Amino acid sequence: MRLASKDLKSAGIRDIAEALGTSIGTVDRALHGRSGVSARTKARVLRMAEQLGYKPNIAARSLKLNRNIRVAAVFPREIAAFFDPLRAGIQAAAGEAVGIQLTLDFINFPRLGSGDAAALESAAAKKYDGILFTPGRPRELGGIIHRIVGQGIPMLCVASDAPESGRISSVAVDAYISGALAAELLSHKLQTLSRVATITGDLATFDHAEKLRGFAATLAMLAPHLTLLPVVESHESAEDAYRQSIALLKGKTRPDAIYISTANSLPVLHALEELRLLGRVQVIATDLFPELVPLLERLHAMSSQLALSVTIGFSREMLDAYDAGELDAVVVRQEGSRRGGEKLTVDEFGWFAAKRLAWRRGETLPLAVLAPPCGVRALAIRALDKAGIAWNESFVGGGVTAVAAAALAGLAVAPLARRIAPPGLVDIGPAEGLPRLSSSKVMLHSKVSDPAKLAALRTLAATFRSVVASA
Repeated sequence: MRLASKDLKSAGIRDIAEALGTSIGTVDRALHGRSGVSARTKARVLRMAEQLGYKPNIAARSLKLNRNIRVAAVFPREIAAFFDPLRAGIQAAAGEAVGIQLTLDFINFPRLGSGDAAALESAAAKKYDGILFTPGRPRELGGIIHRIVGQGIPMLCVASDAPESGRISSVAVDAYISGALAAELLSHKLQTLSRVATITGDLATFDHAEKLRGFAATLAMLAPHLTLLPVVESHESAEDAYRQSIALLKGKTRPDAIYISTANSLPVLHALEELRLLGRVQVIATDLFPELVPLLERLHAMSSQLALSVTIGFSREMLDAYDAGELDAVVVRQEGSRRGGEKLTVDEFGWFAAKRLAWRRGETLPLAVLAPPCGVRALAIRALDKAGIAWNESFVGGGVTAVAAAALAGLAVAPLARRIAPPGLVDIGPAEGLPRLSSSKVMLHSKVSDPAKLAALRTLAATFRSVVASA
């Protein structure tokens, strides 16, 4: 075992934990004689503490051990698939508390918007030192939260938020961005006129409202060909979600896709499965938990046996493999006199470097490039030779990411397509008199005729164009 060379006088609990490869909580419990640590582990901790010269701060320890912090976690029972793991995580974190005596009490209520006010009042009456809480209807609960905070009890919102309520903070995903990402994914998947339904919880809940706002705004911008159907509010009830999903799917305007912005996705998927629509109606959900695994397995079994294998390489090598029948389709740069194919985009190139690059005009130009037979490398070298500019390969990378990293480090200048040049690099070509690089077409060549494969290829091409357009 290798011990870190530290000043023995400054060794602390963290140092002991690192030396033993264990948690800070375990070391703390062993040093202070608390339960939850085996006799063997305790002996190892005490032995290591002695070796490192650990000296407890008696004054600080007395202060901490005399302080018992009581925290209430006020969460709904439904949706259990979401909130049960959340409770378990909070319980585990409380068990790792170091240097304090922490009492954690769980106060449950039926569901968001039902019984939460009474649960909060109960927690406040017990004078906890802090409260963790998922607000269902922040407008209705704002007054209660303000009053509790005014009593000196800090409140932390979890999984949703109650802005302007006086809570100290919120631990949650960015709901607007979550909805926007779902819309972006759906815009790639559905390329023709389609109807999209949204199934959410109570829209009075901040998290649900923000997800829907992000989803609707992004869908309108990226996919105007998709029609958004009226919102279905399931109010955190599995029964309501199932019943409403059946009605939606049997209706005259059956959706081609469903966005489930709440953790209540299981009843929606059960409805799709019952009506034999699982796999035919596209689904985007925001949460993944163990109960979903069997449904995902059945969905996989229902799908075709189509397998997508992707190979990455130089354009010349990929075309050779395509011509040899080893690949069904290739996305490559148009090189030489090759004709045919479908144009996906046209790349414009530049000479990209970091601002800290130590190079002056007239000096040999340091290049960061890919190895031959890279077409972009050949393009750059031809342009430099024609312009009479001396160059040398300062960095040869195995991939574009490595080449860009070398440029970001200030090692060299990288000829890159503008759409893939990362932030932090600037095109120094015009300012430094470097030759203009010609553009290059990115082409799709395909021999695919099978309908399933063709649909997958169409989706791939559409996704590529969308990504390029947003770059």
